[in-house]
Amino acid sequence: MNDRTCNRCKLPLNSGQKKYCSHLCANRDTMEVKSRASQAVEWATCSVDSCTKPSRARTASLCKMHYHRLYRYGTLERTTTLVKRGEREPATSPANILGQRYGTLVVAERVGNSWLCICDCGEQRITRTGDLNRTGESNTCGKPGMHLALIVEYGAAHERVERKHGRASTHACIDCGKRAYHWSYDHQDQDELISQATYSAGIAYSLKTEHYEARCVACHKAFDLTHINATRFAEFVN
Repeated sequence: MNDRTCNRCKLPLNSGQKKYCSHLCANRDTMEVKSRASQAVEWATCSVDSCTKPSRARTASLCKMHYHRLYRYGTLERTTTLVKRGEREPATSPANILGQRYGTLVVAERVGNSWLCICDCGEQRITRTGDLNRTGESNTCGKPGMHLALIVEYGAAHERVERKHGRASTHACIDCGKRAYHWSYDHQDQDELISQATYSAGIAYSLKTEHYEARCVACHKAFDLTHINATRFAEFVN
């Protein structure tokens, strides 16, 4: 029968345990010494003038409030000032987007916290700045079925071409006969559109899949540069 007990708490020891039943009993002397040493150290006050709050740790020089101010804002000074109701400063004026185009809408007038926009079809719509910048639904007048095609951007138009004709790499370049890599717009669509997206702003494209031809990278660049130069020359002559 096992009659061995813990040297500290006198509980029976299991097989493999020599003197103590747990780490708590084995290290209690060390823990008590550390605890007494920690209690002997007095908490300092915040080093900021006129602040009497205790420091956030025994070895720290700032209280929690000033520490977080310095961490978040880089300064110990208060960054905001509380004011009474009715004494707040007027809000800054919103960004001026008068005359700018978003899809089929052109911003015409400021109405309260929103904007009055005129659609290409003549309809009017009042919408917020955030909706104009982020959501495509607010970039049209909102009539069911109206201008649905015009909100299809450059990338979506090229996806249409791939769904109908497959990837350009499965075709031969229409100019040099080598393996194609891009679907190239032929610049012949009378209803040509100009992309408004950030990644493709200013690039012409078409919603009609028949106006795209398979080209390799070199021929695609040469074809677009030729068309751009011809267009600029025609504008210069006229």
